Amino acid sequence: MKKIEWQTMEPVFPETAFMVMMFVGRKKGIEIIVPMDLIYDTVKQAIMAVERNEKMLLKKYKNKVFGLAVFEMKLRKRIELKKEYWGKGVHRGNDYFMKINEFMKNPGLYQYLVLPRSYDDKLKEWRNAVSLPFFISDDDTKMINYFKTSDEGVDERAKWAATYTTGKEFGINWETKAIKEVDNTPIIDKETLAN
Repeated sequence: MKKIEWQTMEPVFPETAFMVMMFVGRKKGIEIIVPMDLIYDTVKQAIMAVERNEKMLLKKYKNKVFGLAVFEMKLRKRIELKKEYWGKGVHRGNDYFMKINEFMKNPGLYQYLVLPRSYDDKLKEWRNAVSLPFFISDDDTKMINYFKTSDEGVDERAKWAATYTTGKEFGINWETKAIKEVDNTPIIDKETLAN
């Protein structure tokens, strides 16, 4: 068995990337918002990834894609990964989808954790995956605590994870392929300010 060389590689996190949220459901309409696993270099790559996954969603889960939210993401910072962060992980649980829904209401309030999922030795490229949204005000401690309890896959050779903030957002009607830029300026009410 080959020995793992912990934190020996520098993952490449693009300055600008794109994240996709799919609106999926059955005949009745949208039932859930599902993030695509990876980040993409271009909107075109993101759309092609949805096209590749669309048949699997229909066949395996009987779900149809109704629309997409595509977020331009800007690299915010890197977070050092350490061997001791990987313990016995637990599944993200039901609060995962609640966090996605909260993010979708006010994406400008969040930074999105991106993990170096794997490195393709043949293609010499990283596959970076979206993980969870954290508030912009959250420090690294929140994310490190998440690492310690998460079951998400991370390439052990990676030295860093990263966070991204959202820029422009585009809504795509999957049936018509119509694209519309969406205003994702944070909406802050008096209750939020009081807390």
